[in-house]
Amino acid sequence: MILADALSSCFKNDFDYCGQTYESIVWKHIPEKVYDELSIDEKSNFTLNESSNIYDSYALKQIVLSDGDVSFDTLKTREEYEMLSDDVKPNFHPVYRMYSKNPIPLQEIEVAYSKYTNETKPMIVLRMKRDTLLKETDKYTIPDWSHPTPEDKQAWLDYRQILRDLPTLVTPIDDGSLKVWVTNESVETLQVGDRLTTSHIPGYFTKGEPAVVTIREPCDFSESTVETYYSNVNVTQTNVVNMSETEQPGYVENAYWTSNVVLYYTGDVISHFTNVVVYDNISIYSNVDVDEYSNLTVEQQSLYTPVMVSNTSPVEVEGYTPVLEYSNVSSDEYDANVHVDYTKIVTHYSNITTVDVVTHSNIEVGVYNNLETNYVVTHGYTYFSNLTSNINVLEYAALTPEERVDYVVNVVEPVTSNLQSHYTPQTRVVPHQIRYLDASGVENTVWKAAYVSATLV
Repeated sequence: MILADALSSCFKNDFDYCGQTYESIVWKHIPEKVYDELSIDEKSNFTLNESSNIYDSYALKQIVLSDGDVSFDTLKTREEYEMLSDDVKPNFHPVYRMYSKNPIPLQEIEVAYSKYTNETKPMIVLRMKRDTLLKETDKYTIPDWSHPTPEDKQAWLDYRQILRDLPTLVTPIDDGSLKVWVTNESVETLQVGDRLTTSHIPGYFTKGEPAVVTIREPCDFSESTVETYYSNVNVTQTNVVNMSETEQPGYVENAYWTSNVVLYYTGDVISHFTNVVVYDNISIYSNVDVDEYSNLTVEQQSLYTPVMVSNTSPVEVEGYTPVLEYSNVSSDEYDANVHVDYTKIVTHYSNITTVDVVTHSNIEVGVYNNLETNYVVTHGYTYFSNLTSNINVLEYAALTPEERVDYVVNVVEPVTSNLQSHYTPQTRVVPHQIRYLDASGVENTVWKAAYVSATLV
């Protein structure tokens, strides 16, 4: 009842779990007595759940089957119950009809179950499919079910036990398939569709019955196989730009022309001089201008620090830096008669080469076999012509017999291409996951086990 616990935990009162799970929905169920007490509007939200295996009848007693499931012994309709004698009726109890509403989408169930169990979506889907198979085979465990032989009965019990153990025996995959370990204890090779049952080696499968999974790929228990596929090579051309800092044969010079003028000159000049004297941790500043500073003694000047400011000048001053304005033109725009004061600046050298780009398109054998050997590139058609015009079939059909005399029929054959001719066969080595085991499952060399893809029966 892990799923029930998960849903009860996640959905609280959104539904009442009654033991029924489906691949697409989980239903909210109420008994007939509760349904009868609903208003007309409330009843419109419910439908009779005819697939719940809960009957509008009376059951003799509730019993526990040998495999742990619960079932009813003898069921009778209401009419049959009323015909029983009064001393027999107390042995029966009513089983009520159930009504259902509010389907919960499978995605919400998976999310809830995943949060509760930390299981992946493929495992959740596997458990739900497994639960459905268990439910479908409940009838074979009822004590008074008529089995052809005791062996047949035991086979069903074994089958159901394997279903219960399935989540611990297989690894479900996102595409709905399963990965299983299968041994060669019964056969040396397996073909697609072979049925697998559990091996006497715990945790492994082997070919046999009762089967719960079928294999999806051939298996010969080899370490690897050589697989054939087909490849199509497509060659396209593209231009590649090559660059060099130095001149090279066949390379083109990339350059521009530049000129500059001095806008102004800039430099730092002394604005004034300053010193600081500290009294009781308080700094007292005093400033003097340049002229005052020049009248101080050398000892007094040593107490002052010059304060610099930036200055500009339209004319050149010693120690000032010129500020330039540049004008650049491309080689295409350069005119020696106009740009007389310009200097050429070479940035790099370059050339363009054409190279082949090779791409591969690989397809499997099955896809290759399904390719049309005569793929129609252009469909064929018929037209009619005379000395002055061409017309199609519909236009020709609209002409009178006398008008058709002037026309000649022309048939254009379809243009086809053999797609398979564009592919060449290739091979690759595909490694297999192989284990060597003894009868107890310990690694040895008695049996081989391969990890293969399978599906539920």
